[in-house]
Amino acid sequence: MLRLSWIAAGICLVLATCPADAATVEGTITYDGELVTAAFGDITDLSAHVYDYDTSQRINGTVDTATSTYVVTGLPVGHTLAVFVEVDRSHPANGNAFDPGDLQSGSTAEITDPSQTVTVDIGVRTVMRLRSPFDSTGEVQGNAQTCPIGFETPSPAQLSWDEVPRAQSYEVIVSHRTCEHATLSTDRYGVTETTVSVPFGIPDEDYALIMIQCAGEVSTNLCFVPYVAYVDNSTQAILLRLSDVAPGERGTHHTDAYFLPAVASAPGVAPTYWTSSVTVTSLVDFDSPVRFTFTPAGVDGGLEFLETELNLHAGSTMAWSNIVLSLFGLDGVGALEIRGTGISVASRTSTPGDEGGSYGQGIPTVGPDQVLRLDRSSSATLGSVTENAEFRSNLGLCETWGESATVRITVADAAGDVLGSRTVNLRPYENTQINRLVRTVTPLSTLENGVVVVEVTAGAGRVAAYLSTIDNATGDPTYLAVAPSRPTGG
Repeated sequence: MLRLSWIAAGICLVLATCPADAATVEGTITYDGELVTAAFGDITDLSAHVYDYDTSQRINGTVDTATSTYVVTGLPVGHTLAVFVEVDRSHPANGNAFDPGDLQSGSTAEITDPSQTVTVDIGVRTVMRLRSPFDSTGEVQGNAQTCPIGFETPSPAQLSWDEVPRAQSYEVIVSHRTCEHATLSTDRYGVTETTVSVPFGIPDEDYALIMIQCAGEVSTNLCFVPYVAYVDNSTQAILLRLSDVAPGERGTHHTDAYFLPAVASAPGVAPTYWTSSVTVTSLVDFDSPVRFTFTPAGVDGGLEFLETELNLHAGSTMAWSNIVLSLFGLDGVGALEIRGTGISVASRTSTPGDEGGSYGQGIPTVGPDQVLRLDRSSSATLGSVTENAEFRSNLGLCETWGESATVRITVADAAGDVLGSRTVNLRPYENTQINRLVRTVTPLSTLENGVVVVEVTAGAGRVAAYLSTIDNATGDPTYLAVAPSRPTGG
């Protein structure tokens, strides 16, 4: 498991061994050799505390902003202690110092005598903001602890970040690692600008761990690499992995993907004609590419797919009333994969109404906790399976990881008695829909309040499953995800 801490940031904790009592730690807070309140005139909050690692207690101190000094009293002797200073520059103050432009740092506190006052001066550092290849202020589509690790991007990666106050040069440190976190080699790049091209992806490398140091006139490091919100953990490091897909290939294991398991531009049961409207909105303040991949139903999506890439401007929205026809120039049904940084995706599949307007169902994107996979949550159960004169139920399956999967579908009645089952073999990125689920999987032609169980029984694939219950009179559908954690359908 990847564990980055204050130790990784250059802060070493010292364990003292004297009898327990109480003492005082005090010191001066500076930035590049100058009092922090003199260096920054826009500070909204300044605080200091000592963290006792032996008792997991935080001991707050007092700060004199006029002199940029702090005092923390009542400290135990013989405990593992560290002093932390946080400088909030947010307007208004938000009670933390983890936003870009805030300042923070920490150091050791070794208490050897209960009557002593220990001086620990703190040189704070600026919390950086990475701009590329992803924005560190949002959630990043990549793992920090689970292999594959890191945000997927081509090599060389184009790193860029906001300027750090008073920094005269930057050193980018690239550690090439395996998924077991063994270091293969380390490269260092010195630059004076806030951008650098970093090659990575050496033989046997699974991911690259990148740290940045910022040298000022006095301080050897003025920057604090931000905690990045990866899918599975927040980690104080820039983690990248190589996108090694050749032109014309699709690749696998896309951690930055948003999947719509069903999109259409096709007729349904007369007189319906279903189309999918999709909006993609930028949540970041820089332009970024967005890749769209359409997989027709019933094919190997690793081999047969249509793909296009568009540039999404900062803070803007792209929208299509019929995305299958507009982007790919065809009619049909299938699944849509959307890959991008800092985006939100909304979708509705609908048909025109007899008297104007339309009706249909919202189809949310599939999140990482909403897929079935053999190595984690392999099965899910959902009620609402119906087949009668008023309603019918269809079951959809979509593979999202670029690997094959074997799926067993079981239908039971309201009492839990199994009525029938069926096995479906999904190829990479394949999607399919079983219409009239009850009649297809069981010998029955009607069922009230039935239950469906979807289980991945073999393969490395990850499967999104959904149930669509349709009003036979109007054709109006309701979407429900068959998943460990279900989003709201419509």
